[in-house]
Parts: sequence; structure tokens; C-alpha cells
Amino acid sequence: MSFYEKGKPVHVTLYLTDFVEGSEEDIKRAVKSITEQHQEFAITAQGFSVTQSNWAFINLQYSPKLQRLADEVTMAIEPLRDTNATIPSWVKNYPNKLTAFERYGSPNVFQNFQPHLTLLANEKSPKLVILNKQMQAHPPEAQGKIIGIGIGISDPFGQQKQVIAEYFFNNDKN
Repeated sequence: MSFYEKGKPVHVTLYLTDFVEGSEEDIKRAVKSITEQHQEFAITAQGFSVTQSNWAFINLQYSPKLQRLADEVTMAIEPLRDTNATIPSWVKNYPNKLTAFERYGSPNVFQNFQPHLTLLANEKSPKLVILNKQMQAHPPEAQGKIIGIGIGISDPFGQQKQVIAEYFFNNDKN
């Protein structure tokens, strides 16, 4: 069963890390400020991939606007992160991701940002192989919009288990 089927919000992770206790209000202020400076923008979902550890993704096309948004969020709230957070074991196999984690508390920022929609994590079902073949034969494609930024508490797989704030872009700007 996909995360979406389990009621998890469909989202693109802009920045995922551990934060120090008591930083929630500062994070909210910083993210709200960022959303006030942006407008919604189009995004294209195109393609499907499965990692070696059986995470299934809908891939997103590169978007300079999405990259900038992720970079801005990272820079704004990185100072609030827990600098004693444990490095995930898989990160140690990727020197560029290890460097990013050590500096920013996340392996998937800046040049390592690969936007996607996560469908499954560490999937055990053998049906994933069949699904992957079907998706490779007929890759999914969809148009959508990035309309704001949410803040949430995630589970061990990086999926939202609790949304604590949502801020929508100011679309009145010219």
C-alpha cells in the first residue's frame, strides 16, 4: 500500500533534518517569510524509479524554481538544526551526500536535491518488480503546481506523520 493510500500527504521534500527542541516557532516564521516572496509555479511529474533498497518514486523534472525554493528553505532553517543528529548509515556510502549532511544536516540539499514523490519505502512485496516493469513500459506523466510549503514531523522513512503548519504562496504579486 502506497503512502498516499495510507493517508500521507503527497509532497516534495525540500529539506529534511532533525531540529533542536523548541525551534518550531522560528521554523514557522522563516518558512512563512519565504512563502510571502514566491508565487505558485508549474511542475511536471515524469517517470518512475525504484532504488536498490526498494523505495519507489515518481520523478519530477528539474525545475530552477523548485531548486531555488529548496535552497532558500535550507539556508533559512539550517541554523536551527540539531548538529548532533546521527548520520544515516546509507549516507556514508556517498561522499558528496556525507559532506552535505555534515554541513547542512541533510544529504539531499543543493546539488544533491533530486525532487520526487515517494510512493513506497523499503517495500518488501515482490509485486514491486512487476509494477516497476509496467511503469518503465508506460512512464507516468502529470502536470501540477507547487502552491506552498508545509512543515511536518516525519516518520523514520521521511514521510509526513503530522503536518504542523501550511503556508501558501502569495499569488497576488505581478
